[in-house]
Amino acid sequence: MVSKCHNPRCSAEFRYFGDGKLFEFKADSIRETSQLYWLCPQCSQTHSLKRDSDGEVRLVSKHEQKKHAQKRRSARMEQAS
Repeated sequence: MVSKCHNPRCSAEFRYFGDGKLFEFKADSIRETSQLYWLCPQCSQTHSLKRDSDGEVRLVSKHEQKKHAQKRRSARMEQAS
Protein backbone atom coordinates (compact mmCIF):
# COMPACT_ATOMS: atom_id res chain seq x y z
CA MET A 1 0.00 0.00 0.00
CA VAL A 2 1.05 3.57 -0.60
CA SER A 3 2.54 5.13 2.53
CA LYS A 4 4.39 8.26 1.39
CA CYS A 5 5.03 10.52 -1.58
CA HIS A 6 7.01 8.75 -4.31
CA ASN A 7 9.35 11.75 -4.58
CA PRO A 8 12.46 10.65 -2.61
CA ARG A 9 13.08 14.29 -1.60
CA CYS A 10 9.64 14.58 0.01
CA SER A 11 8.58 13.11 3.32
CA ALA A 12 4.81 13.72 3.02
CA GLU A 13 2.77 10.78 4.26
CA PHE A 14 -0.29 9.48 2.42
CA ARG A 15 -3.45 10.04 4.49
CA TYR A 16 -6.42 10.76 2.21
CA PHE A 17 -7.38 9.74 -1.32
CA GLY A 18 -8.44 13.31 -2.14
CA ASP A 19 -4.98 14.78 -1.53
CA GLY A 20 -2.33 14.74 -4.25
CA LYS A 21 -2.40 12.38 -7.21
CA LEU A 22 -2.60 8.60 -7.22
CA PHE A 23 -1.04 6.66 -10.11
CA GLU A 24 -1.80 3.06 -11.05
CA PHE A 25 0.60 1.14 -13.25
CA LYS A 26 -0.65 -2.13 -14.69
CA ALA A 27 1.24 -5.34 -14.04
CA ASP A 28 4.04 -6.26 -16.44
CA SER A 29 3.38 -9.97 -16.11
CA ILE A 30 0.76 -12.44 -14.91
CA ARG A 31 2.65 -12.90 -11.62
CA GLU A 32 2.49 -9.22 -10.68
CA THR A 33 -0.41 -7.09 -9.49
CA SER A 34 -1.08 -3.47 -10.35
CA GLN A 35 1.12 -1.02 -8.47
CA LEU A 36 -0.10 2.19 -6.84
CA TYR A 37 2.10 5.25 -6.38
CA TRP A 38 1.23 8.63 -4.89
CA LEU A 39 2.52 12.17 -5.25
CA CYS A 40 1.57 14.68 -2.55
CA PRO A 41 -0.27 17.88 -3.57
CA GLN A 42 2.95 19.92 -3.73
CA CYS A 43 4.96 17.37 -5.75
CA SER A 44 2.06 16.65 -8.11
CA GLN A 45 2.07 20.33 -9.12
CA THR A 46 5.56 20.08 -10.61
CA HIS A 47 6.12 16.35 -11.23
CA SER A 48 4.49 13.26 -12.62
CA LEU A 49 5.35 9.55 -12.68
CA LYS A 50 6.31 7.52 -15.71
CA ARG A 51 7.18 3.87 -16.26
CA ASP A 52 10.40 3.40 -18.21
CA SER A 53 10.93 0.66 -20.78
CA ASP A 54 12.74 -1.36 -18.11
CA GLY A 55 9.60 -1.30 -15.92
CA GLU A 56 10.91 1.15 -13.32
CA VAL A 57 8.56 3.91 -12.20
CA ARG A 58 10.36 7.21 -12.01
CA LEU A 59 9.66 10.79 -11.08
CA VAL A 60 9.67 13.23 -14.00
CA SER A 61 9.45 17.01 -14.08
CA LYS A 62 6.33 18.29 -15.85
CA HIS A 63 8.50 21.03 -17.35
CA GLU A 64 10.82 18.41 -18.89
CA GLN A 65 7.85 16.41 -20.19
CA LYS A 66 6.48 19.48 -21.97
CA LYS A 67 9.89 20.25 -23.49
CA HIS A 68 10.23 16.68 -24.85
CA ALA A 69 6.66 16.73 -26.22
CA GLN A 70 7.36 19.98 -28.06
CA LYS A 71 10.53 18.51 -29.60
CA ARG A 72 8.60 15.43 -30.78
CA ARG A 73 5.88 17.62 -32.34
CA SER A 74 8.50 19.75 -34.11
CA ALA A 75 10.23 16.65 -35.49
CA ARG A 76 6.92 15.26 -36.80
CA MET A 77 6.06 18.56 -38.45
CA GLU A 78 9.47 18.63 -40.16
CA GLN A 79 8.98 15.07 -41.44
CA ALA A 80 5.53 15.94 -42.80
CA SER A 81 6.93 18.90 -44.76
